[in-house]
Amino acid sequence: MEWGAVSQAFRDKQEAKGRHLPAPDIPDHLAWIWRAWHRLTADRNWRGGGLAAPVPGSIPWKLVREWTEFHGRPADDVDFLDYCLREMDSVYADWHAKQVKKATAGKPR
Repeated sequence: MEWGAVSQAFRDKQEAKGRHLPAPDIPDHLAWIWRAWHRLTADRNWRGGGLAAPVPGSIPWKLVREWTEFHGRPADDVDFLDYCLREMDSVYADWHAKQVKKATAGKPR
């Protein structure tokens, strides 16, 4: 099964549950970055917690390096991927903060 077919099957399942997941328009030559972020996102560190919601940290550089080596990417791609993932992590952290704020709006502290 091709990557596009897997992605479409996942979106179909989510839409069946009433969730709309728009597919990002990513040029083919950058799709490896998107796949790396999705694969490594579960390995990120989380800060805080306790009485407040935990905050997602960045994907560790060591994992970025290991991912690029495992996939046979050139050494130059480590820094490029690290930069891209940090930018994506920043967007993710902002999105996460908004989700927490929405979920806790109106609740007593």
